[in-house]
Order: sequence, then structure tokens, then C-alpha cells
Amino acid sequence: MLPLAHTGARLTMEDPAMDISRTQPTPPHRGPSPASPGVIARLPRRLAVLLGAALLGLLLVACDGSEGGPIPTATGGTGSTGGAATGTSTEVAPPTPTSTPSGSPTTSPTPATTPTPAPTPTLTPSESLRSLLLSVISTGVTAAEQAALDQMEVVAIELQVADRDLWAAVTSGPGVWELGNGARQVVAIYERRTDGSWVEVAVLPLESEPTRTDIEVVPAPAGSDLIWLAVHGNTGAHAGTFELVRFDGVALTSSLWWFSPSPGAATIADLDGDGAAEIVLDATDPYVYCYACGVRAWGEIIYRWVDGEPEAVNIGPIESSDPRVRVLTEQAARLVEADLWRRARSTMQLALEAAPDVEAVWWMALTIGRTADARLADAGLEWQPLTTAVLAGEYTLALDLMDGLPPAQMYAPDGPLLAGTVAEDWPEVMGEILVDYATRALDVDSTMAEAYAVRSLGRILAAPDDWEGARLDMDAALAIEPGNPFYQQADAFLLTLYGGTRG
Repeated sequence: MLPLAHTGARLTMEDPAMDISRTQPTPPHRGPSPASPGVIARLPRRLAVLLGAALLGLLLVACDGSEGGPIPTATGGTGSTGGAATGTSTEVAPPTPTSTPSGSPTTSPTPATTPTPAPTPTLTPSESLRSLLLSVISTGVTAAEQAALDQMEVVAIELQVADRDLWAAVTSGPGVWELGNGARQVVAIYERRTDGSWVEVAVLPLESEPTRTDIEVVPAPAGSDLIWLAVHGNTGAHAGTFELVRFDGVALTSSLWWFSPSPGAATIADLDGDGAAEIVLDATDPYVYCYACGVRAWGEIIYRWVDGEPEAVNIGPIESSDPRVRVLTEQAARLVEADLWRRARSTMQLALEAAPDVEAVWWMALTIGRTADARLADAGLEWQPLTTAVLAGEYTLALDLMDGLPPAQMYAPDGPLLAGTVAEDWPEVMGEILVDYATRALDVDSTMAEAYAVRSLGRILAAPDDWEGARLDMDAALAIEPGNPFYQQADAFLLTLYGGTRG
């Protein structure tokens, strides 16, 4: 566990805010009109002052060591007898000289301007909280680890809470794995005070151990006093993580976390239209053959809200005043375990018709229906038509793919059922899948002749010498449908390979 040295402590950091407004310039002074008698009376004295100033200027030029030119004034402009002080910051242009002494410069110095200080940029909450939150995972960091810490980021979102300026923040970046002391990404709640300082309210290390993270607020049921946060993450080459965190105003706790081989380990969506968002965990297996092979076994786990808390939708018998509901829901659950998705969906439809007002039945029907739709949509895909049909429980489609081929080609590891598909390099893997799925289907319904035929093929692909097991399965299919020509041909082919005798 991480040392939570800052939990509950007051951490302050002033938001940079600089007053860059300038004092408005004083308007120019406007004296009395020249026609005023007071001004006329003072004219001789003013003329004397002006003449004296002119003589003083000539003396200064004569005594100066330079070869001539205008004299810079204290304001950064150049001296002029024609400039009137206005009290503004406007620069006064230098007078144009009537003659230039020999050797003097022909241009006046460029007036100096006072640089305006650049405004300090205001930090975003994510930037402001970065140093505070990273300090939680950087206790005892070494100089060698500092570079990794410098690459870490913080993602922050505002929480809509009355009378409180609360923010949720989470660390992000691969640098966390280079830190010592078993460091993990952390999520925290901070409160911003009116003076711009921040106070740490709660902090929690993430059990899901993501590398990069994002965070969102999960719309909770009406009337809930809790804040629910979804922390989405990724790790490794393309795996996804998810963690649902609750905040009760004081503490953070982890309610559930999930890992998926694919990005996007969970989706937040309002499935029943009540305004509260459910959590849909991605339980799909993308590694049926290989990650990028295009064959996936779709799956989901849905968490709905029960008494203000997330609860996984149960796939199992549901009690009801109508005894048919328990029987139908129990049967549907067994069909799901056998990956017979079309039949499971149809069975739940019957249960829903029998108990339209039972909430648990509605949620079970929704959950089964969503996965059934995805599996059935994939059935027969070109990446591996036979395998995707079996993943959906579509044994009739699987048999259609097998039927019509000569038995020698149908059972061949390099035959038409595998050639040019993702299973071409993995015939044993395909065989194991067919045996596993067909066996579970037959445990639920032992009258499925198509499932026996599929398992017969699977046994040869998984173990090329298992001719006896393959023949026994085809015998069982033929016993259920003795007049089926395909079963007859396949059974005779296997019997010949086994020596032409039974027993």
C-alpha cells in the first residue's frame, strides 16, 4: 500500500493571479483661454523664462563632448522646445533639425519604451493539482526516478456539489511503474477554497493498476447522496482496466474493478432510461485463436442499481408468484452455460411474458439478449465460419458447413473447413473448441444430432488418432437421425479407418 502522508492534511497552493491592469492616463490639463486677462499679464515673465531656457540649452550643447544631436529626456524621448507635457504615456516625436553639424548623426536615437510585463498564465485545475497529487506517490523518490515522475500527468474533473468546489483527480502515465515502494496510480478528491488554495479531502490507490487513466462521473440513481466515479484505464499493449469508486463526502472506497484483454474494459450507459447509468463490463474473449484474428466470444456483465448500490445482474433462477418463471429462468441460465444463445434468448422472452413486471426478469432478459445478439451476428464470419457458428450455439449452421463435403475432406486438418481461415495454423485449437462447446451443449440437450457431428470433427482435429471417439459421436448422431445421408457416410468412413469393425 502507498503511504498516504497527505490524507486529511491541508495542502495549499496559491493560484497565480497577477493584476495586469494599468492606471488610466491622466487627461491633458486645459488652462484658461488665451483671451483671459490673467494670461496676458503674465506673458512678459513667461517670455523671459523661455529665452533663459533656450540660452541654457545652447550652453549645454557647446559643453557636451559629442558632436551634436538631440539630448535624450528623462522619459526616453528626445528633448524638444516644442513639446508640451500632457500627463499621458504618449511619446513625443523629436523635432526635425534645420541643419546638422558636420560629423553628427543623421538620425535621432530610437525612443526607449518601458516593456509591459507578460501576464502569468492561470493554471488549470489539473495543472494546479498535479504537484499535490503526485506528492502522494513520490514519497522517497530518488533522483533517478525523478525523470519518470516528471512525465506523469493528472486528469481532473469538477464535481457538481452544492456549496462546495470539489474536484476529482487521478494520476496517469507509465512513469508510475518506475517509482519505488510499490507505487500505483491514485485517485483523490480536492476542495478549492475561496482564496484559491486546495485541500486534500480523500485519496485512494487504484486496485485495477492502470497505466494511463481517464475519469468520469457515473450518474447515480435519484436521491443518492453518493458520488460515483468511473476510472477507465489501459495497461500493456492493448488491455483495458476499469474501477468504480464511491465518494461519500469524506472517504473514497473502491466498489469493483475489472480487467479486459481489449481497450474499453467497461461502458457507462443508461440501459433502462431512468437517468441512472449502468456499468457494462466487457467480458469478451478476443483470444479464441489470436488477438487480431477476428474471432471473438462476446460476453458482458451488467451492473444495475439496487437500493442505491451497483449489483451484478443475476443469470439464474428467479422466484415469482408464477411458478413458470422460476422454471424458465433456470432453463435459460443452463442454456447460457451451454452457449446456446438463440434458445436462451427465446426462453427469456417466455419468462418476460409470464412476469412482465418483475424487474429481475427484465434485467436477465436484457443481459442474455445483448450477448445473444452479438454472438449470432458473428456466426458464420469468414474468419472462421464453423467456429463462430459454434460459439453462438448455431449447430444447424455448423452442420450445413460440414454437410456436402466428402468425409475425407471434412475431417482433414488442411481441408476446406480450415484452409484460408484463421484456424489454418491452429487445427488442434479449433478441435478443442469444438469438443468443449459441443460437450456442454449435449449436457443440456442430448438429442442434438448436429452437436454430436461437430464433436466428432473436433475430436479428430484435436487428436488425429482419436478415430474411435470420433466414430462413437457419429454413431450417436446417426442413432438420432438414422436416415441422414451425411451421418451415414461419415460413420462408414470412420468405421473403415478403424478397421471396419465395431466394438
